[in-house]
This record gives sequence, structure tokens and C-alpha cells, in this order.
Amino acid sequence: MSEPDHEAIIHALGERVKELRGMHTVALALRDTAAPLDQVAQAVADALPPAMQWPERCVAELIADEQVARSRDFAEPEVTLEAEVATRHGARVHLRVGYRGVTTTGRGDPFLDEERDLVRWVGEALLEHLERRHAEALLRDQQALVHIASRMGRLGAWSVDVASLRYRWSGATRELHEVDPGAEPTLEGLFSFYPPEDRALLEACIERCRDHGEPFDATLRFVTARGRARWVRVIGEAVRDLHGTVVTIQGAIQDVTEQRETERSLRESDERFRILARATNDAAWDWDLDHNTLWWNDGYQALFGWDVGPGLPDLASWTAHIHPEDREQVLASLHAAIDGDATTWSSEYRFLRSDGSIAYVFDRGQVIRDRAGRARRMIGGMSDITERRRAELKLREQAALLDQARDAISVRTLDGTISYWNRRAERLYGWPSAQAMGRSIVSLFGDDPMGYQHALAELLRAGEWTGELDAAGANGRPVTIQAHWTLVRDGAGEPRSILAIETDVTAQRRLERQLMRTQRLESLGTMAGGVAHDLNNVLSPILMATSMLREAELDPEHEQDLATIERCALRGAEMVRQLLTFSRGAEGERAPLRLSQIAEDVRRIVQDTFPKNIRVTLDAVRESSSVVADATQMHQLILNLCLNARDAMPNGGSLALVIESQELDELQTAGHPGAHPGPYVCVRVEDTGVGMPGEMLERIFEPFFTTKDPGRGTGLGLATVHAIVRGHRGFVQVFSEPRVGTRFLVYLPASPSGTGTGHVRPQQARSDLYGRGELVLVVDDEEPIRDIARRILERFGYGVLLAANGVDAVARFAARRDEIAVVLADLAMPIMDGPAMIVALRSIEPAVRVVASSGLADGDLMGRARAAGIDATVPKPYTAESLLLALARVLAERRGEPAPNG
Repeated sequence: MSEPDHEAIIHALGERVKELRGMHTVALALRDTAAPLDQVAQAVADALPPAMQWPERCVAELIADEQVARSRDFAEPEVTLEAEVATRHGARVHLRVGYRGVTTTGRGDPFLDEERDLVRWVGEALLEHLERRHAEALLRDQQALVHIASRMGRLGAWSVDVASLRYRWSGATRELHEVDPGAEPTLEGLFSFYPPEDRALLEACIERCRDHGEPFDATLRFVTARGRARWVRVIGEAVRDLHGTVVTIQGAIQDVTEQRETERSLRESDERFRILARATNDAAWDWDLDHNTLWWNDGYQALFGWDVGPGLPDLASWTAHIHPEDREQVLASLHAAIDGDATTWSSEYRFLRSDGSIAYVFDRGQVIRDRAGRARRMIGGMSDITERRRAELKLREQAALLDQARDAISVRTLDGTISYWNRRAERLYGWPSAQAMGRSIVSLFGDDPMGYQHALAELLRAGEWTGELDAAGANGRPVTIQAHWTLVRDGAGEPRSILAIETDVTAQRRLERQLMRTQRLESLGTMAGGVAHDLNNVLSPILMATSMLREAELDPEHEQDLATIERCALRGAEMVRQLLTFSRGAEGERAPLRLSQIAEDVRRIVQDTFPKNIRVTLDAVRESSSVVADATQMHQLILNLCLNARDAMPNGGSLALVIESQELDELQTAGHPGAHPGPYVCVRVEDTGVGMPGEMLERIFEPFFTTKDPGRGTGLGLATVHAIVRGHRGFVQVFSEPRVGTRFLVYLPASPSGTGTGHVRPQQARSDLYGRGELVLVVDDEEPIRDIARRILERFGYGVLLAANGVDAVARFAARRDEIAVVLADLAMPIMDGPAMIVALRSIEPAVRVVASSGLADGDLMGRARAAGIDATVPKPYTAESLLLALARVLAERRGEPAPNG
């Protein structure tokens, strides 16, 4: 062997020795599974560098189950050798060994095969160490759980070696016998803890188990080493060898003293229960839930006639006799009590007797549960309450008769304490009977204390009293009652109580007041009609004259003045029509129109007349369609909503007017009778005022309902709005919140054409309005109207014949019947009114053409005129254009030509 070979062998042996020394050091560190894991990991990391070929240049890093350990003077290595493994329970081991300042070999790294084997071995050893630590921890946990379970169940273990008769027991068994620690038990000593008869039983059980392998389970009396008597349950079984020979008897022992005492107390309780059950008149029962057996006392047969028989029946024997209509409800409540945590159960139901009759019973039971809370038993009794139910039913029938009365009936003491209160009294005053009983009735008459005291004094003097009183219900609602009080006396004739029969006459009195208000309004309407007639007669000449003057006026300033006069006169005429619409229900002509133009008119009026601390805005950019409506009524609708908003903002605020087109679906129209899905125009009037509570919103559209102070409102504004909207096949929505504000949404069906005009009709071409020399008989009792009408008609090519009243008109028509083409007649005239005059004219010439004019919204007058036969109407005050257009249409029809548009 050459010297280099010799040195190589020596070097290899040295490396092997270092490897073995390192493995030995690691094995010592990994042997102790009780040491902390971080200490073990550090010992392994320190043991690896000395086992490598260049220890001074070697470092090691170990990560074991999230514990990190590094060798001394650790610095990040330049070349490394790594091993990584994982345990079955999820722990991971990562081992890294490296060199610093070492030149690599031709293989690419400086590590020897022995070093690689060492690192791999250390990783596997660490894996086994962690698995062993995990198994030992799991075992300790299981032993702790077994110990806890043994102590909680007071259960001990024991065994007997058959060959040597050596007896072994667990710590729990020793504690059960109350023997000091360290004592060595024997089988003979074990038997001494039992009285003679129980010892003999235990010995026999062990002999049979030893000789025949027969297991046993016995409950025996037992006396501890300290002389305390107990009851124990002993169980045992045989353990055989490979040849089938019994070599060991092992088992368990448990202290069951408390269980035996509980059973004894229960037996004594059962005996007392059965003695008590025989003495009661109820049908007592005892239901064993574990075995579904039901015991009944003699009362079951005595009350209901059912023979229990010699054996114990089950639950079905009881449920079969429950009335079929009550059975499901009774069983549901019973099982709810058992399955829940209830300790008692009760129910009233109908029960069938053996003779087929029905008994009303009150059944109740006590639920007995074990330590786990499971229901094991129920004990209770059934009482026959048939007679009591009949008496209660009779009382309820009598009370029901009083509850059906249309009057509030109550009985109260002389100081006003209520002792009876029928259903009608509940509805009248708002107090349920349960709250009214024992309450003083005097508090209801707080608004009329003198009236109540006077009524009470008269009752005590005369024995009865009848009259009206103002009261206030529980919710503060004022009511007016018509009362009849009778003094009830006792056997000695002394006053004892007051029987009160009271009728709510609030609505009747309200209707009477409304009737009086309506009559006043009708009187105002009649007066307004007369005033409107005169105003129309005043405004008509102004309108017609301004039209003529504007025709000839060339001065722009004068033209502007005339336009202003005409607008003011038209506004006055419109106000007259509003007055007539409100007072007499007149309905104007409907036509397609844009609500934004009417809203703009209202905005200007509101801006000029409302307090300056109310800011008014109008938004109509989303209005893309028109509505077919009466312009005057639309003006009244929007103005009334604005007035309502103004009154809700006494301290100022914001009033927003929004006109927009919307497409409503079935869901949005479903709650509004008569409304259908489709296009609508929505008028939104929103204020930041005081708002209204929910109960007030339900009444705001009622006629004469108002939230304003007396004398400041009639309660007709919103009622008129509602009537106008319904008349146009629309609907209204209201949203309000106290101290936030109110929003009214008025939805009106959009015009099918989708377009419309404002309430001012478009101008007609002048060629359509000129006459052809036709003779017009103008009949009006107002000279200015006759004169201005003549001048207009003559200027536009008509001949004119004037008459101051109906009689004069009939005479002039009779004289020139063949020349007169059309008659323009006022309907409201003295001597002979328009309808009578038309009848006279048609008796002379049935084909006469008549255009009626009137400023009155008198339905009877207009109806008589239509019945007499009129061809067209032109309402006063009329403009020159409206007059000429009406005449042109009638004459075109007479000639068989197309009528002018407009």
C-alpha cells in the first residue's frame, strides 16, 4: 500500500469518526422527548459543524415545527446542503448545512458523501423525534381525558389474575373503597367490603366468569374502609389466552348510591302520589315516556266513563278520546313542552266521554327530567270544567248582546270609577275594556267639566238625566255624546251606581254644521253668480274694444298698453270663471294644453302675492306631452296646491313646482281605482313647511276638513283639487312628514297626440273670420255690449240688428225673419230670458241659427237653452276673436262648408 493510499484511508477513517461522533451527539439530544423543542433543536444545530470535514468553516440552521435554531457564530453560507421532511401530523423539518470560504470540487460542491449521509440521517432522526413527541403528547391528553371521565362518572377499573388470584385496581377504585394510598389489595380483602349476602353474590359471579367465561353486571351493597354504606355497580368479563383459557377477569366498579336513593325517593313519591290520586276528584295520570305507559286513577272512569283495564295503556288511549278538532293543537303543545325545556304543561280542550257526550277539560302536567335535561316522565291531572265553561259561555253571550248594542253602555260608581264597559264604549272612547276597568270616567269630560258636574247633580236630584256633553277619547279625539244616565239604587234605596247609555253624535253634529256652511256657500254662490254676470257684462265691452283698438293702433307704446289692458281683462274674466266653477260647479271646455304654461302663470301670481320669505321655483324641462283638460280648472288645481303650501310655511321656506312627463306601469297605478298604465303628466308641488302626521293625511281630501284656525279656511281647497283630478281621470299621491314638509303628486293622463297648447287659443287667419254680409240679430240687455258687438261685426263684414231684451228680439225677428242669418243671444235677461226667447224664435222659424252667450254658470239656464235648440255657445266675457269664430262656424255649417279651426 502506498503512502498516499494510507493517508487517504486515515483521512476517511477520521471523517467517519467525526460523522459517528456527530450522530452520537445528535442521538443523545433527540433521546429526551420531554426536553423543550427549542433546546433540542439548538443541540442538534451545534452538533453538526464538528462532524463536518471543515468544522471551523461550517454553519448549520434547523427549522423544526416552527422552532428555528442556528449554530454558534452563524453567518449566511456560500454553499449549502439541505434536507426537508414532513411528519404525518403536519410538522415540517428543514435542515441546512453550509460552508463559508471553501472552494468547490469538480462536482460543483465541497460536500463528501459521508456529509450528505449525515445530513439525511439527522433529518430522518428529527422526523422520528417529532413523531414520538406528538404521540406522547396525544397519549398524555387521552390519559387526562380518561382520568376526568373516570372522576366525573365515579368509575374505577379492576382486574384479577386467575392463576395467582392477584387483584389490581385503579386509583379511582381505591378512592371508592376509601383505602389509603400504597395499600396492596387482595381478592379476599376485596370481598370483605360487602355484607355476607352481597359477598356471596359477587363470589358466585366471579366463579362463573372464571369457570365458564360468563360476564356479569350486579348492583350490590358496599361498606367503605371508613364505615360508610354505599351502593355500587360491579361489571366483569373474562380475558382468554390463545388456547381459549380464561387467564384474567377484568371489569369496572361505579358508585350508584345517589341513583339508588333517587329511585327509592321516587318510589315513595309514587306511593304518596297514588294515595293522593285516589283522594282527588280529578283524573290523575302518570306517563312514563321511556316505556310509553300511562297510569290513570279511578277519577278517569268516574269523570269520563272509560275503563282503564288491568294493564297500563299507552298515550294513544288518551289521544283517541280528544275531540278531533282539538287533537292536533293539544298534541303540538304537549310535544313542544317535552322537546323544549319546559317544566310544566297545560291546555284546555274538548274530551269525549264514553257515552258520546263532550266534556270541557283543563289538563296540566309536571315534566320530570334527568340530569341531562331529557324528559323521562310527566305527572298531572284532568279537571272537568264543563259546568264552568257553560256559565262562562252564558256570561259571554249576555256580554255579547250588550256588545252588539249601537250605544256605549257603562256602569260606574258615583265617583266615576268604571266597573263595566261594553264594546261600543271601547270604540267610542278608545279605551279597551281591560284598561277602562277601574279608571275614572271624569277624565273624559275634561273639556266640559261644568257640563259634567251639572249633569251629575241633576242625576242625583231627579234619578236620571238626558243631554249632550263634549268629551275626549283616549287618543284626544273630541266627541259629542248624547247621554242618558240612570241612577241605580241598592235594596235600601240608596244610590249605588250609574248606568250610562251614550250615543256618539259627533258626525251628526258635524254634518249639521257642514249643512249650514254649505247653505251659506250656496247663498254666496248665488250672489257670486249675480256679481259674475255684471262683471262679465263689464269685461266684455273692454275685451271687444281693445281688440278693435289694437286693429287700428300703429303706435307701439299704445299697442303695448292695449295688450296690457286686454291681459288684465282676460285675467279678470278667468277669475270670474274660477269663482263660478267653485260656487256653482261650472265645467269649461276641455282641450289639449301644456300644464307648464299654466304653471308659469300661477308662478307669476304666486311670486307677486306670496310673502317674500317663500322662494318659488318652476321646473318643466321634462314635460314632453300635453293633457286634455279644462284650463280654468287646471289653473285652480295648481293655485290651490300652492296656497296650501303657503299656509304650511308661516315662517317662510321653499315651494317647488315641477311638471314632468312619466310612463307609469301596472305596479304604480295598481292602488288607484280607474288608473291605467301608460303616459301621464305629473304635477309636483313640494314645500318645506310644517308637514302633517299620518292620521291627518287620511282626511285632507274630505270636504270641510281643515287644519287651519277657525275662520281661516273652509276645508274645500284640497277637496276641490281631488274632485278636479278625478274628473280628469287622474289620481293624487301625498307624502308628508312633520317638521320636514309635504309633497303632492298629481298624475293626469297624457294627451294621445302627445302635444298641446297653452290655455290661450292660437290666432286665426283674418280671412276665416270675415262675414259675407249676413245679418246678425244681437240680443243683450247691456247697451255697451250691444254697441261694441255691432261695431266689431260691421267691421268684419256683417250686418247687425240690435235688440235690448227677449220681447224686442222676437218682434224684430218676426219682422225680418228671412234676412236674419244668425241670432247672438244673451241667456240671462229681464222680461224674457234667453231660453224662452229661443223657443219663441223657433216657433216662428224652426231653422233659425242661435249662438248663446252667458256669463252665468247656471246649469238649469244652460240646460233649458240647449233643450230649446242652440247651435253654439260663446262664454262671457268674450273677445272679438272668440265671437267671430263662433259665428263663422255656425254660418259655415249653414252653407255646408268646412268650419274654421280654432
